[in-house]
Amino acid sequence: MNKKKNGAGPEPELQALQAALEESEQRFRALTRLSSEFYWETDAEHRLRELPCDARHPGTPALSAYVATLQARLPFRSFEFACPQAGGDLRHYSVSGEPVFDASGNFLGYRGVGREITERKRVEQTLTRLTHYESLTGLPNRALLGDRLNHAIARADRGGTLLAVMILDLDNFKEINDALGQAVGDQVLTEAARRLQSCLRSIDTLARLGDDEFAVLIEGTPDFEEISQVAQRLLGIVAERAEVAGHEIYLSASIGLTLYPVDDQEAEGLLRNAHLAMHHAKREGRNNFQRFSHDMAARSERHAELKIRLRRALEHGEFALHYQPLIALPGSEILGAEALIRWRDKERMVSPAEFIPIAEDSGLIVPIGEWVLREACGQCRVWLDMGHDVHVSVNLSPRQFRQKDIVKTIERILCETRLPPRCLELEITETTIMHSTAHTIGALHELTALGVRISVDDFGTGYSSLSYLHRFPVHKLKIDQSFVRDIAADQADAALVGTMVALAKQLNLTSVAEGVETEEQLSFLLDRGCDACQGYLFSPARPVEEVIPLLGTKASFAAPRWVPAAPLRAPTRS
Repeated sequence: MNKKKNGAGPEPELQALQAALEESEQRFRALTRLSSEFYWETDAEHRLRELPCDARHPGTPALSAYVATLQARLPFRSFEFACPQAGGDLRHYSVSGEPVFDASGNFLGYRGVGREITERKRVEQTLTRLTHYESLTGLPNRALLGDRLNHAIARADRGGTLLAVMILDLDNFKEINDALGQAVGDQVLTEAARRLQSCLRSIDTLARLGDDEFAVLIEGTPDFEEISQVAQRLLGIVAERAEVAGHEIYLSASIGLTLYPVDDQEAEGLLRNAHLAMHHAKREGRNNFQRFSHDMAARSERHAELKIRLRRALEHGEFALHYQPLIALPGSEILGAEALIRWRDKERMVSPAEFIPIAEDSGLIVPIGEWVLREACGQCRVWLDMGHDVHVSVNLSPRQFRQKDIVKTIERILCETRLPPRCLELEITETTIMHSTAHTIGALHELTALGVRISVDDFGTGYSSLSYLHRFPVHKLKIDQSFVRDIAADQADAALVGTMVALAKQLNLTSVAEGVETEEQLSFLLDRGCDACQGYLFSPARPVEEVIPLLGTKASFAAPRWVPAAPLRAPTRS
């Protein structure tokens, strides 16, 4: 190397080398600032030595997860970690590094690059929630339930314990949702989810499968008794009164449950079993739980078969109406009759309790209900023509009453059959009326304006606040037979029936007791001033030919009977 001359600065070659080095370092720093990555170095003790930017380095504690790699002096890539911030938030980073050695092979430390991945982690977490959790309630969805069920099966095998799988369905949620709107319905579902979760342990799983259907996994239980107690708690907490968006809400639930490994050994089979048991609970009257049994599959097949045959029943004329007289108290004058549908399927009579729920669920209740209306109104017209001033009562199902054209349908049938509106009484359940929307309230007033009378069926069973009795155009209260049955022996039922009769009188409504079968029941009702009754003590529901003599006519069994102008057809789809 040339020596300096006359005290001058470095040789031109050295100056050029220094300038190139400074330019390279400036360029590196500029690129680092512009890049989304940062550069870091540590010494042999993993202490930060240089960090030419403002990004945070994980430091030794976060790198401890890679202790084995670091001790082996090996490179690593994309190590991810989170750093808590002063405000409690977390920032996420990904770093890659490689060991640095001197010319003699001595370890000097690590150097590497890193980048902040907080936004990426946020997106990943959002996708995970969307993929595995239901958005309304925040509960696990069907996909995550399946994954947890498989893990729960494995844990049950290792622990030698039972695993319970439950399917829970809210019984009357659809009516509430239709009556009060989706916004209120969503709040009801959220409240139901909160209540159900409060009954479970941290090791259990509550998932929402869709609409008003939930699934529950109960792990680590030694016997069925403990599982049944959980099911009872779930039913109880769902049934507790709730106030949602200013509305008083009462729910109930139907639960089906199955056990691993007793009933099935596969996740899919367990869920199928629980669904079958839940539907069985619905058919058993709702607000109960049922454990899976292997004969439920056969009953489910019959359910599907009945749905198919129901579609053909209208076309083939398999339905008929029987009529149960309504008796005035006192005096025993026949005021009218309630029309009750009967179905002779091939060679046997199918109970309404068996086929009406199927018709309601499938939507077939709408054309079937229209047939009942037309048939009953036509027959009442015949009785009027015979000189009997009576009325006919027809039950409207919740689904039928929710039809937007229900008023026009009834008005059209009255015109077709020439029946005066005063002779038609529509029986609507208490639950249907108490969950009223603007549409249903309007329909009630329109029907009343026509001259049709409205009766509240199954009064006392709807958990209502009774406020509808003075707000809506109601004319009659039918006291449910479950209260009448034991009035002679049960003081509580006697007090309830007496209160209902008194309430009807105070509101200027007609009171009717259903299911009157004994002289003791009749005596009690007469003493309390009940206005009317019906039941086996006077007459069961009879075919129309047998009702005519009860109306006081001398006509033979061949007395005129109303015949519709044309048969109705079942819809092409449910």
